[in-house]
Formats: sequence, C-alpha cells, structure tokens
Amino acid sequence: MADKEGLVLTTKQRKRSKRRAPWRKVAERFGISVKTLDRWARRGIVDPPVKINKRKYGDPDAEPRLDVA
Repeated sequence: MADKEGLVLTTKQRKRSKRRAPWRKVAERFGISVKTLDRWARRGIVDPPVKINKRKYGDPDAEPRLDVA
C-alpha cells in the first residue's frame, strides 16, 4: 500500500494510531478527579474520550484549552 507521496508503507506503519492513556491517568496528569475531567470534556476544555470496550481513553499529551470559559 502506498501513501500520498507514493512511498510504500509497512504493515506496522499503517496500523499505528494515536497514543491513548486510560482516562484516570489523564486525570492524574492534571491533578484532578475523573468526574472533573468528564465535566471538562463536556464543556470542551479537553477532547472527549475515545471509548473502547466501555473504557475511556484520552490523549496523554493533550493540554487543556484555556480560552474556554
């Protein structure tokens, strides 16, 4: 399989996706509770979690938006 530039991609390169961390770990990183992180996601301060098998995962490197009031 080739990408837009015509380079051939290996299977490992095609399957690699964004890093995800458990929602609790994301909350710990900010020093807040999971409930607060859920509220922030609802208000748009952080990206909403990705749900996989009824578990929530978020981007461990994302920063909260400070321009949302």
